[in-house]
Amino acid sequence: MSFSELSGFFFNTPHDDDHTDELADLRKKFTAIDTLIAKMKHRDELEPVYKEYQGKSGWAQSRFKKKNAATIEDYEQTVKYIKEHIKKYAVDGKPPTMLDLLEKSNKLKSKWNRLNVEHTAFLTKRETAKKYTRQVRQYLNEQQMKREREQSRQRTQAKRRNKNALE
Repeated sequence: MSFSELSGFFFNTPHDDDHTDELADLRKKFTAIDTLIAKMKHRDELEPVYKEYQGKSGWAQSRFKKKNAATIEDYEQTVKYIKEHIKKYAVDGKPPTMLDLLEKSNKLKSKWNRLNVEHTAFLTKRETAKKYTRQVRQYLNEQQMKREREQSRQRTQAKRRNKNALE
């Protein structure tokens, strides 16, 4: 690494390769989309039982509901979740299909992967710089202390000379 790169780490300036916040935001986005996709798949798995429940009426429906209460409740909760969260991804007021969501998720993941390569290299540089930063700071502090001691010694000698000259 060059001295300018090291000094950049030394003075804790922001770096173009530091994508910590952006990576966290991308992860949050594609995780939300992946959760929505999983819920849509789960809904599709439960749909035959729910359609059978809807096809019945009266006593047969209530008996079927008692028998399959967990599945029906799960289906209704899943549909509710999908309705609440799919609005964010609507295009021209139309809800996206599962393929649209998969495509969006894959784009976000590929962007995350590209940024993660740069970010990993940045983290490696930062860790390396941390090792040397301590040594550089210690050296600079020692130099500053030497200058201050020399200035103090010179002031003391000047006072002694002035005192001796007055006597």
